[in-house]
Amino acid sequence: MLLFSVNSIFDTIYITKYTNMKILWLERKIDLEDLKLAESLYPHISLAKNLRSKEADMNLVFNSRKSLVTFMNNLGRFNMDFNKLQFQLGIAEAYNPTDFHPENLIITETPLVFFGDEEQMRGFTKMFGQKAAIISNTCKKNFRTIAYQRHLCDQLHLGSVSLGEFKQDFGRAESTLRNAHGIMFEMNAIRKQDSYFRQSAITGLDIYEACNILRYCGLSTEHFFLFFNLFDDDNLLGENWECLALLFWYYLEGKNQAELDNIDHEENNVYMVENNFFAEPVSFIQTCQTKRWWFIHPETKEKVPCSEQDYNAFREGVLPDILVSITAG
Repeated sequence: MLLFSVNSIFDTIYITKYTNMKILWLERKIDLEDLKLAESLYPHISLAKNLRSKEADMNLVFNSRKSLVTFMNNLGRFNMDFNKLQFQLGIAEAYNPTDFHPENLIITETPLVFFGDEEQMRGFTKMFGQKAAIISNTCKKNFRTIAYQRHLCDQLHLGSVSLGEFKQDFGRAESTLRNAHGIMFEMNAIRKQDSYFRQSAITGLDIYEACNILRYCGLSTEHFFLFFNLFDDDNLLGENWECLALLFWYYLEGKNQAELDNIDHEENNVYMVENNFFAEPVSFIQTCQTKRWWFIHPETKEKVPCSEQDYNAFREGVLPDILVSITAG
């Protein structure tokens, strides 16, 4: 990894070993003024000293300076008084889609939110593998997908949640989000009349459901990477950016409210459930803090997020997808 200063308003940081992709981080107060961002955002922006700086709570990366400014100014229209998080802003430059290897990306301890395109999303999804969760209107064969629409798909993935299933029981999607390390949100998951995205259909998540998903993403303590697939950010409308800023605002609300469930709390509800697939009873836990569900993996003893529906299915003698996939892995 290389780190050096250049004669511009940014520090240049190479984030991959084998590509020409690099990120330029906002580094001086004068840089912030040069971008002409909304003044309400100033208290929430950290100025990068170096890649290992711990001052920021979250890194935001865009594919262009125009996208950064447009998004941040739309975010600045919303109430930010509740938000205690500090952002570090960056721009991905010299991006070549044919030579992009995100598996070489250096992930720091600070969570990273990336606003990118379809090619980048495919690379990041491949990098996270089975620890990726995708929100999209089409199901991805090799990855768990939330809110896919059956009439748009010719392939399915075990453990994915269709749009109809999501609307019937949000808990299934919530447990998938809690298990993911990398979350990929495709804007086509939201119906066109709510998102104004050209790639969306007239069917899909409404804006309230999409905001709820992002809030739960923020509440998760497992994930450290969030990707927004903008498809083509050069041709986005003002309404598109307003929709993005709204989704991110609810993600921030989740981050500010995030709390770690105490699985060992004495007031938790603990259920020992027998099932013909396992020799010993399996422990399911509903925590007293958030009322969310977990189970203790019968072989690895890992504490795994699940839903109430998973618990009910297991109690009735069915092996839920969450147990099938983990046992198979």
